[in-house]
Amino acid sequence: GDLEDACKQGASADALAEDLQRADAELKRACAVFSELANQLTPAPNAGDEGHTKVDAAQLLSGCEELEALLRDSNMRAMAVHDTLRAEGGLAAVAGAEILAESIASLDFAGALAALERVKAELDAQNSNTEL
Repeated sequence: GDLEDACKQGASADALAEDLQRADAELKRACAVFSELANQLTPAPNAGDEGHTKVDAAQLLSGCEELEALLRDSNMRAMAVHDTLRAEGGLAAVAGAEILAESIASLDFAGALAALERVKAELDAQNSNTEL
């Protein structure tokens, strides 16, 4: 759109920077909306299913290891792996998962790595509690 036209017309670097900042802000707003929609579509976990929690936590930790490697490489496949962990692995129910989702949606892989560390710590705690 406007940014492409400005490039074709040889706009100044300052004008392009302003257009790029506006486009970035619009993209972040759109990502926040999509992230919220995804959260609304994610089914709630079954309450009182403690026997299943340990298996889920262990499986999620394994999936998180794969996600972590992709995030470290800034690999866009991290988005698909994250979506699968949320939809099939119950990641959305883990404390800190919302921040992880927002970071990935806005392509903030460094922020996503930090959020993932908190999610993994929560999963470790859940896994430890179910082993007792």
